[in-house]
Amino acid sequence: MCSANCDMARSFQCCTFCDCSFIKDSVQSSVRTEKQLMYVFHLIAPMLARFHSERPSCILEIVLALYNMLRTVDSTGDVSQHVDLICDFLYYIKYSLIGDAGKDEISEIISTFRTDSLLYSRLRFMVGPPKQQDLTVSETA
Repeated sequence: MCSANCDMARSFQCCTFCDCSFIKDSVQSSVRTEKQLMYVFHLIAPMLARFHSERPSCILEIVLALYNMLRTVDSTGDVSQHVDLICDFLYYIKYSLIGDAGKDEISEIISTFRTDSLLYSRLRFMVGPPKQQDLTVSETA
């Protein structure tokens, strides 16, 4: 199943018509390992600038699908070899393509990562500092 979707994704990349729902519906549901995620990043990364200029409404949908794939892979505990590369890629997307668009959705996705993972510790500040809980400090005299 996954190899068929990867083949379709590769043919999708070579095609001039781009349909964001294919990435969200077909590819996203197939990604389970870090290796598969890196393959998807490899397929999608060259097209991001084109999506940004030609279909700006599509770019956020693709980025959210990437974060959801990452959440799935993180929940399996499989992210270990390419953490720095994944984080660098996601920071590039944020600062070069989407800015603060989708900040709430991305923050929600990142908050579901395993808190003991290296991935969580590197991405938690991507959407701003974590929300401070009301902490009252009682001073003793």
